[in-house]
Amino acid sequence: MYTDKDKKKAVKALVADDDLSHVDMVHILEHEDCALLHLSEAGVVLRHCSGTVFAASFSSDIGPVVDAIPSDARLIDVHDEELFRVFSAKGYSFEEPCFLFSYHGARKQEGPYDFRTFTRDDFPVYTAYYGDGSDEGGLELMDDIERGDVTGIYDGGALMGFAGFHKEGSMGMLEVFPPFRRRGIGTFLLSHLINLRLCDGCVPFCNVYVSNTASIRLQASLGLHQAKGLSYWMWR
Repeated sequence: MYTDKDKKKAVKALVADDDLSHVDMVHILEHEDCALLHLSEAGVVLRHCSGTVFAASFSSDIGPVVDAIPSDARLIDVHDEELFRVFSAKGYSFEEPCFLFSYHGARKQEGPYDFRTFTRDDFPVYTAYYGDGSDEGGLELMDDIERGDVTGIYDGGALMGFAGFHKEGSMGMLEVFPPFRRRGIGTFLLSHLINLRLCDGCVPFCNVYVSNTASIRLQASLGLHQAKGLSYWMWR
């Protein structure tokens, strides 16, 4: 059984290996409810309270890391191409790699707009743009709202878009409604999320598909740092 002291050792090991490439795992260990499943010279494996498993390997000997990932894990995020290949062979599905971005600067300007945390009343508009609101996806989207992790941006009384935090702490769900695009609304939304995380004493971070050039440009324009390594989100 790993202790809180072991979690601190895991943080040091992740930072020593590559702080930017493992900023998400460091955040989870320091700020989220999680279980440390493995810590050795081979790497680190942890499980977020939501069930998602995160794994990073530090050497070519990935065997101990592979063995530490639970067989019942439905969603995993591996920070290594070799781990990705192993779990692809195990039948996990995959879309494309992600760049991991993180922000290490001062508070951002949020623009002349208002921000309000979504409530259950906002569920229909949230699902209309971010999911169909049915089955498991609908339950997960309602959970986003009930955690208080989705924020809308308003011009007067007009809702222009929203963004929020995924359950493991990353920024995302960014959506600007068509009539309000090309006005910098996405920049202000992401700036607001960055400021929320900074106020909590956390490093803001997000995952971006490597093909999403628009989001990559947005992260760069706001001063987020891109990690050298890729992360691979896989599920079954």
